[in-house]
Amino acid sequence: MAVLAGDTRGYERSRLAQEFAHAAARHFRETIWVGCRNRAMHSIVGELAWRLGCSSADSEAALRDRIGRVIEEHRLLLILDDVSGEIPAAATPEGRGSVLVTRVDSDSVPRDARLVEIQSGVGHSQLVIPSAEQDCNCCEPLPSAVATTVLSNWR
Repeated sequence: MAVLAGDTRGYERSRLAQEFAHAAARHFRETIWVGCRNRAMHSIVGELAWRLGCSSADSEAALRDRIGRVIEEHRLLLILDDVSGEIPAAATPEGRGSVLVTRVDSDSVPRDARLVEIQSGVGHSQLVIPSAEQDCNCCEPLPSAVATTVLSNWR
């Protein structure tokens, strides 16, 4: 899972997610985009279940577990755009599917997710990618034009 986070003007996070989805399309059988802005968790989970063909479960937690298994079993890219609060679905690194999340804050990012921070600049945005060897305060800024190249190694 990768999380694009940053308080940018307009729809910069969404645009970068679209660029990545377009560039990575040949690596996935399907791309599913779910807009999450101002939506309740049960609404997002219900849409995910419907779009992934999951049958209804006894509880929201059981349904979320089933959604996670479907993501892991299929070669798909799930983009959850403008998530606030808890992330409604995830994929394990061992699974076949991938999840890309866009959000304003980077506070509640799962430990196993790759955080990609976006910083607004004058006339453009930058991605800040923490290196595995570096502390998160020491990040390398990259122009948004190379977002797809940077994220191409993400799973």
